[in-house]
Amino acid sequence: MIAQRTILDHADHDKVMNWLQNRELKDRKLGAARSRFARAVDIATAIDRIGDVLHQEFPHIDREALGSLVREYVDPFDRAQVAP
Repeated sequence: MIAQRTILDHADHDKVMNWLQNRELKDRKLGAARSRFARAVDIATAIDRIGDVLHQEFPHIDREALGSLVREYVDPFDRAQVAP
């Protein structure tokens, strides 16, 4: 079975990334998770927590798509193994 990947349009992608950048300025735990000194557990916790909040902010976007955007933003170098 082939996994179906949800494709976001550019406007939704930009809105989500803008929201994440603004949130990082207010949320010290998110900023700490993005630092190069972050532990894997801090990264995984931030991804889960922000993913839940994002789903409430953008209910029209698929949860899986939001999760992949959060993982891409918080952990671009794949330092923490987080289940999708």
